[in-house]
Amino acid sequence: MVNTFQDHHGLLRSWTNALKVMGMWRIDQNSSPVRRYLYMSYKCFILSLIFLFILALAADIFYCSDNLLIITDDGCILAGLSVIFFKIMNFQLYLDDLEKLLDTVHRDTKKLHEEKNAKHLKIWKQYFMIEKFFVYSFGTLGCFLVITLLFFTPTEIGALPIRSRYPFEVTDPPAHQIMFIYQGTVISISMAAIVIIDNTMLTLCNHAFCHFRILRDEFRNCRSKSAADREKSIGEKGGKKLFKRRETYDETEVKVDDNPKPFRTNFFKCIRHHQEVIEFVENIDNFSSPLMFVQLMSSNVMICLTGFQAILVVGQNSGFMKFAVYLSAAFLQLLSWCWFGSELIHQSTSVADAIWSTSWELEKITPMKSLITIPLLRAKKPLKLTAGNFYVMSMETFISVLSGSYSFFALLNTMNESAK
Repeated sequence: MVNTFQDHHGLLRSWTNALKVMGMWRIDQNSSPVRRYLYMSYKCFILSLIFLFILALAADIFYCSDNLLIITDDGCILAGLSVIFFKIMNFQLYLDDLEKLLDTVHRDTKKLHEEKNAKHLKIWKQYFMIEKFFVYSFGTLGCFLVITLLFFTPTEIGALPIRSRYPFEVTDPPAHQIMFIYQGTVISISMAAIVIIDNTMLTLCNHAFCHFRILRDEFRNCRSKSAADREKSIGEKGGKKLFKRRETYDETEVKVDDNPKPFRTNFFKCIRHHQEVIEFVENIDNFSSPLMFVQLMSSNVMICLTGFQAILVVGQNSGFMKFAVYLSAAFLQLLSWCWFGSELIHQSTSVADAIWSTSWELEKITPMKSLITIPLLRAKKPLKLTAGNFYVMSMETFISVLSGSYSFFALLNTMNESAK
């Protein structure tokens, strides 16, 4: 397990190191002023490359505003790069908040391994395997998409892989080779950035899921020894199922231990843990809410435009491959976020069932009603990932976005048929 913990810590460090290399993080505060200035200049240079490419795509759409095919072709890439640029800028503005979240993940994971609870470590390891699955899946899909966009896109002689407009001629060497390298650099950096950013956010969500699972186990095992003995005694006497035993429970049937401290201590410990997880999820939502809103809007546009282009080039193997891969990436990215949002709602509300299963009715504690009711009501309130306070990330939202994309796709298809 120690090696697994080191692997997890190394995975988190690899995200920050990769973002540092791409100029999207910050260097150590102890670095010299010259080094900090150079790194800031490098960061501005990288961001300028991406922003200028977005302007070039927008310029091509403006000059070809009468050609629906060009607009939709450029619009696919423009929507994708715009959301990537927005996420990168959001990371720059809220680096302190993100670092606090990552520190919380590292601290909680370290504490979990120090406690050496075999059952909890098994739960954590299961979620770590899920986390690695998403890391390798998104990484592979990102690499495949970059290769497809740059090398499997059908182009005319002297044309660049991605349509864009510049204030100079790019069909002749060496300008053509330089701009090809420029486009390849921007696409590669942007794809690497979005993969790392999304995997970082999914790591935070995965950490919350893990602790909700652990919380359910803690609540179910927080009862005192005396309550467990009474339940066992009643079970042996009545020979009935648990819910029947609780209905026929009578304090006179068994010897009662009037010391409620074990239950109260364990229960309060679980409540504190629950509050920590709630705060962690709310911080995630505060950080990711604007990102999710832009993600929904861009996914709606990308799925629609990419599907439209894929239908148009269905007879061209390379062109169809480009848009099929791009459509798959946009679809899976939206699906993963909506699935994680639905899973968060389910995991957060399932804690209420665990609280109800603590055998609280077997504990002889006078203020039991308020002790159980308040955390139970809080646990019944679902935690959510929101999108700009307008939408909730869930599978229902995913279906709604697909429905909107299809409506827009049908409109574009009708306009294209009318233009023929």
